Amino acid sequence: PLVVLDAGKNIIEVDRFFINFSQQFIAGVDFEASYRKSVHLFGGGPEDIAFRLYATDLMKNATLTQFGSYDEWAGQVGTARSLPKHKYNLNITYDNGPYSVFLQGRYISDGILDHTLIQSNVAIIGANGLPVSNTINNNHVGGLFYMDMNLQYSVPVPTGDFKIYAEVQNLFDRDPPSTPAAY
Repeated sequence: PLVVLDAGKNIIEVDRFFINFSQQFIAGVDFEASYRKSVHLFGGGPEDIAFRLYATDLMKNATLTQFGSYDEWAGQVGTARSLPKHKYNLNITYDNGPYSVFLQGRYISDGILDHTLIQSNVAIIGANGLPVSNTINNNHVGGLFYMDMNLQYSVPVPTGDFKIYAEVQNLFDRDPPSTPAAY
């Protein structure tokens, strides 16, 4: 019972239960593949090369509120809850004796800034005769490819290996896509 009465029919307790009818739906495909092979390219030591691919294709990232409004966020890349539709990572490692080179390419697909905005270069007039406030000139956010590189040299020491390395993240110095923001 939500209302509890005493023997004299006086209300002594009122309970209120919260029921969350909201739902979230996420669907996608993750893929991973790797390959490693001994090779003879430059000599100088045991050589091998390895490839590893990680891929994510997001098909759905939606919420359904208790009031029945359905919001699809997949491919929206301009807010905290948004995720791109496609993300791919490819790692390539080449080892030659004590030397190692690691390259990583990361691709993040394009998307939209905000699915609640209407893209239009001209003002859209609402039913009340005033301009609609949820318009934007450009709702597109471009995709991006980043490349990272790591060089490593292993020096044998009595307790194992001492590694010297240099790393460059964002090797081609790519800026993230610029998006409008309100501050």
